[in-house]
Parts: sequence; structure tokens; C-alpha cells
Amino acid sequence: ALGAALSGGSPEAAQALMDPFSLGGFIPQVDRNGVKEVDVQMGTGFVTAKPRAEDQDSNMARVSEDAKLGVWRAPYVNSFFDTRLVRRSNMLQADLANQPYGATLNFMEYAMLPPEKVNSLKQALREGRDAEAFRPIGQYGITVDEEQRLFKLQGKEFRQGEGPSVEDMSDAWTGFFLHAESVNGNQE
Repeated sequence: ALGAALSGGSPEAAQALMDPFSLGGFIPQVDRNGVKEVDVQMGTGFVTAKPRAEDQDSNMARVSEDAKLGVWRAPYVNSFFDTRLVRRSNMLQADLANQPYGATLNFMEYAMLPPEKVNSLKQALREGRDAEAFRPIGQYGITVDEEQRLFKLQGKEFRQGEGPSVEDMSDAWTGFFLHAESVNGNQE
């Protein structure tokens, strides 16, 4: 969906889609003295606050191992939209209620890879098949392309504005794992 939106829209829309802070919620990088780190455009004096490395979309666009949690994670199909919504919510909570989720909030979302997928993706990376390893994972633990082929075979391919019946959704479910860690190292 993101690829279609990028290719079919205006350059301004494409730029907004690529900006992790397009809906707001920017948290500047602050050094140990509380001074915001900035980028200065040479010769112009134009100053912009430097984004934190952990807020960049590139962190969610690769397969990686989370050694702390002992799992492998991959790009999740909705992560680029969800992160923007959470950042915006944090900004609105701060602006309207003076109660942000956190002054240093960082939210990232991944698909947790099933163990049987980990070995095949490691093999793809070793063999230089990066494109295969970095395809987003959909709702069923398989790539979005595989998911679409499966739906087509089952006759569940929907056009925009269509969807499954209420009866089909009656036994639908989803699950997620959450790991939160504070600045002080407290974890849940």
C-alpha cells in the first residue's frame, strides 16, 4: 500500500509519507546537558533539530535479532503507519492534557518471526537475497505477497471498500506482544 501511495501521488505526498514525523510528535535529540542537538546547513545558518536515530524508519525496515528478548523480528506491514499515529497521540496528549506518554517516547513495531522462518531468512541474507529477506510480514506471519496469493486462492480477494462478512469476522482474532522499557531501565 505504501509503494502504491508513493508511486501514485504527488511529490509532496510522497515526501510526507517518507517523513516519520509527518503527523507531528517530533522529539528532539537532547544531549546530557539538556541542549538540543541540531543540524546547521552550511553557508545559510538554517538550523533544524536533529532527529534521534531510534526514530528513523530504517530501524523497522530490516530483519534483526532482539538479543534482549531472544526473538527475531522483521518489517511489519502496518508499522510505518502505526508509529506515526502513536507519535501524534503522544504529541496531542502533551499539548492538550499536559500528560504525554513520555518526554523521550520511542515506539517501534515489528513482526515477530516464527522460528521456522528465521533459518530461511538467515540463509537468504547469507546468499545475498536481501530483497527476499526484507519483505514486510503481514497478519499471518507470512509476507504480504504470500498472504495476497493465499487470499486469492481462497476467493477472499477484496477490492477497495469491500471486506469480509460479519459472519466471517466472528471468529477473527489478533495477538501482540509488548515490551516497554523506561529511561531508568524498568521493563514490562
